[in-house]
Amino acid sequence: MGVECYLPMRLQERIYNDRKRRIEMPLIPNVIFVRIDAERCYDIVNELSLPMRYVLDHAERRPAPISDKQMNDFRFLIEMPDDCLTLVDIPLAAGDRVRVTAGPMKGIEGELIRIKGHRRVVVRLNDTISVASTYIPATMLERINE
Repeated sequence: MGVECYLPMRLQERIYNDRKRRIEMPLIPNVIFVRIDAERCYDIVNELSLPMRYVLDHAERRPAPISDKQMNDFRFLIEMPDDCLTLVDIPLAAGDRVRVTAGPMKGIEGELIRIKGHRRVVVRLNDTISVASTYIPATMLERINE
């Protein structure tokens, strides 16, 4: 259909017939990211008659766009090893916007939060999906003034 899409996947261990197998599963059930303009989006829904829902921008009352920077940061974090990543499914309080200045995550921008007393950078996509890094020392962070 000519629509660019992204479905984040993770390996999970499952037991089948008393055997452990690692299979690829969607990281976030029932979510696929598409790069498409609003008009084409509605056309596809009408053409295919698929049951779809969107992450909505409540102020504009239309599908919420995700910036290329946010999506690239999200994809970078998703591709990190499992022990470096935590999918955050708790409501987050507003925090400082930060940029990582050193290390393998240099350039990632997100929100600084604390989970179990550790500093983490969270990348949120329209207040719906959040991904947190592992501990990042304060010396590797700078505040972003917006």
